[in-house]
Amino acid sequence: TQISYTSGTTGPPKGIEMTGAQLVRAGVSTSAAMEKFFDEPEKHMYIAYLPQSHSLELSIENYAFIGGVPIGFGSPFTLNESAPGLADGECCDLKLLRPTIMITVPLVLDRMRKEIYHKLRARTPVSAPIFTYLTDYKHRWSARGYDSPIVNRVVCPKVRVQFGGRLEHMVVGGAALSPDLQRLIKSALDITLVQGYGTTETFGAVLCMDDTDLSTGRCGAPLKDIQIRLDDWPDGGYRATDKPHPRGELIVGGYGVATGYYNNKWLTDESFTGGTADGMRWFRTGDIGEVFTDGSFKIIDRKKDLIKLSNGEYFSLGKIESCLKNCLYVDNICIIGDKFCNYLIALVIPNRKSLASLANDLQLSHVTHEELCKSPQITCCVHKDIVDSGLHYKLKRIEIPTKIMICAEEWTPDNGMLTAAMKLKRNNI
Repeated sequence: TQISYTSGTTGPPKGIEMTGAQLVRAGVSTSAAMEKFFDEPEKHMYIAYLPQSHSLELSIENYAFIGGVPIGFGSPFTLNESAPGLADGECCDLKLLRPTIMITVPLVLDRMRKEIYHKLRARTPVSAPIFTYLTDYKHRWSARGYDSPIVNRVVCPKVRVQFGGRLEHMVVGGAALSPDLQRLIKSALDITLVQGYGTTETFGAVLCMDDTDLSTGRCGAPLKDIQIRLDDWPDGGYRATDKPHPRGELIVGGYGVATGYYNNKWLTDESFTGGTADGMRWFRTGDIGEVFTDGSFKIIDRKKDLIKLSNGEYFSLGKIESCLKNCLYVDNICIIGDKFCNYLIALVIPNRKSLASLANDLQLSHVTHEELCKSPQITCCVHKDIVDSGLHYKLKRIEIPTKIMICAEEWTPDNGMLTAAMKLKRNNI
């Protein structure tokens, strides 16, 4: 038996018991994402920078070893030019390793997007709008099944060089990826970008998009030997009978689903069912999914992210955070609510380069980063941009934070504010 630990987003990490047979069956389901690279492994390079406690990272590394695909090891803190741990003048991991295959999380892609736009704004006032127009143009034609060779030749190489210049395939997991961010990264890099979904309890992915899937915001269809059920969640307003698409809590069935939680029989009985003679087990994920007519799924909510305020309304913290991370000045954000209040508060980690640019516009370039985070002028400007972003992404007024606090200290796994997979540890924050 192997014991793996969850990331600990909602409390202390939980030990997951898995047998050797379950690991093999889970590997068979997930391996479909890597088979295409086994024909000519010497032509590829996989960059491994997520921790091996991340189940998808560990499983893909195992397949790369089996298939003979070279692996280069990096770190989230030196991955790209906007990474918080990269010293001035040093070359980032992506440019050193020049990968063709990459697995990433939305937080990393969002930092890369902000780095791209920061460089564009530093060139000319029209560079960023032109870039946005061209990537939108490419996406519109790609969604119809056409290519955009002029954009590929003029725009994409300048962005691809930031990723090493050879990237072909990117898999995103760990959290919901906003459709806007997915469209921009896929169009700007001219790569195959797919989104997947899985948990530690299933040891890797159970849903993944096909390479030819042109949709955005979805996680694809179930992988080999995986079955999915939807269970009603009346408190959140999700039911399998919803129209036009059924919605509900995802219950994952498979031969690679874990045995249970180590030394926690109560939680095991609550979350796992099955144990049939042929080895099929079922796991209640706590994630809310929507299934489309083509059999693909979209993750739309999470039960543990739902809070109820004093006005009786429910709010999905994860959904709000996903929208507001698109704000220019936001590097990371945590939404806070309390049952005795009727409004939301945002704790914001600012994007340092965007904040420095704002400080320069406000004649505050002489002020330290810590003082900028406390400045009422800066706070007012950042809050206004957050409100505008929320309205742009169609959040209700009441879902947009009424107050914000800008935090000077970076949230990292080392200080306990993020999990090893770069997800928020809400209780710690």
